[in-house]
Amino acid sequence: MMNFKAAEEYLVKRFEKDLDKRLHYHNLSHSQDVCQSAQRLAEIEGVPEEEMILVLTASVYHDAGFLFRYINNENYAVKFTREALPQFGYNEQEIELVCGMILATRMPQEPLTIFEKIVCDADLDYMGRDDFFMVAMKLFQEMNEFGFRMTLSEWFALQLEFVEKHRYFSHAAIALRRNKKMEHLTQIKELLCVK
Repeated sequence: MMNFKAAEEYLVKRFEKDLDKRLHYHNLSHSQDVCQSAQRLAEIEGVPEEEMILVLTASVYHDAGFLFRYINNENYAVKFTREALPQFGYNEQEIELVCGMILATRMPQEPLTIFEKIVCDADLDYMGRDDFFMVAMKLFQEMNEFGFRMTLSEWFALQLEFVEKHRYFSHAAIALRRNKKMEHLTQIKELLCVK
């Protein structure tokens, strides 16, 4: 029987102990935020309880690869997940479903199942929330500290491209977040004097 709480506590302890302090965005707070967003979306989508546990597990573990590397971290997250979850009662089939959801968060996102769609949407939930600019600035700071040097105007040009290309996949996220995300797109264009 899956013990999500114990699996989550294990990851929290690893993040608190081993995660690079320069990760201002990809940190424990982000993983917990994604988990809360995923739960909200999954409830709206009517995901059954057992699958809900798998969605929440993938949401918490999706950035575990940042314990090991910054770029292309998803494969490391999957390896870590496969090693960690058996001790918390997850069977092989459940672990593979969790790993599929984690891999779906790679950019560009191409989720296939409703569970993958929910985790992808939860990962970028902030894009359609009021705290979008505050969260985006954490990522800006993080990327600069990891050597991706850019000016603020270069950052907003990058954000413009990213927000324009992004789309939500689940009906729940589209209903909850799409309109606010489009407002942010307009604000970024105004900042950059783009029509």
